[in-house]
Amino acid sequence: VPADLGDGLSVAHATSQGVNVDSLESLIDAIRRGKYAYIHGVLILKGGSLVLEEYFSGRRVIDGDYKEFDHTTLHDLQSVTKSVVSILVGQAIEDGLIPDTQEPVASYFPEHSDLLGSGPKADLRIEHLLNMSGGLAWQEYGLLYESPGNDARHMNESADPIRYVLGLPSEGTPGEAFVYSSGLTVVLGEIVTRAVGTPIDEYAQERLFAPLGIEPYIWGAFSNGVVHAGGALLLRHRDMLKLGYLYLNDGAWQGEQLVPKSWVERSTQQQAPDFAYGYLWWLDTYHVGGEPVRGYSGRGYGGQFITVVPELELVAVMTGAHVKYSWQPLDMLRECILPAITQP
Repeated sequence: VPADLGDGLSVAHATSQGVNVDSLESLIDAIRRGKYAYIHGVLILKGGSLVLEEYFSGRRVIDGDYKEFDHTTLHDLQSVTKSVVSILVGQAIEDGLIPDTQEPVASYFPEHSDLLGSGPKADLRIEHLLNMSGGLAWQEYGLLYESPGNDARHMNESADPIRYVLGLPSEGTPGEAFVYSSGLTVVLGEIVTRAVGTPIDEYAQERLFAPLGIEPYIWGAFSNGVVHAGGALLLRHRDMLKLGYLYLNDGAWQGEQLVPKSWVERSTQQQAPDFAYGYLWWLDTYHVGGEPVRGYSGRGYGGQFITVVPELELVAVMTGAHVKYSWQPLDMLRECILPAITQP
């Protein structure tokens, strides 16, 4: 049974939630044998209780440092950071700080009017940043970060990341096609900062992290001070789990509605024009007993996952550093975790 740390997460023995312990032990053994490689942590919440919490050792993606991971370790979320930004956008709309998702991006960046004043980019809306349909020429998805063609790398190395992103040529009309882009989320994070009048990390602390008891955390910034909303947040594993549990509970935490239920539903439904993607959440379909089961996940480079499967009352957090096979946790989920909770 995971330790009860008094952090707002209930704990229970797996069998009390109908979870097959033998299947969980097989998962942990497969990680230790290297079938699932470079795994740092696996947490499973079922039926409202944390039933599995296991940590391993390895090198971090962000700096290559070797760590003995445990419940106190701050782990890099990589692009799971984007799903946190989605939550904050929903809260900013609820707070009346952002009118709605149809707000023009150009209205937040008057200093970049030379880039946004005409052409397809003049029609860029907040919604296009949320569903990755900005229409900008961008290469990132499927490329290693070190690749010379990776725009995320060039953005990170630029003196002005916002101008780098907005200065890219248009290769389509906003809203037409899904093209995964960390740059769009960086722009979105700066919109939140300008809309709320404080850096997005400070807004997150007040509006999301403090109510959930998330402390400590690190949220990195670019050299010019702009918070890196595309993938620079570090949290403890249990705090990642809290974010998934918040969404499993339709945005409520300990009786307080932190995120509007309508935003939870909206952000985890199909929003991209031609891809299984919501508002900075990936949409998943699993097959259990021959039947499709819907879920959604925040995903990050190297194998960082917050996965929610509402129908099964399941939240799974998986972290690692397998940069060539970042989707490995999906294999763990399909091959071990789902059978453990559906075949007691």
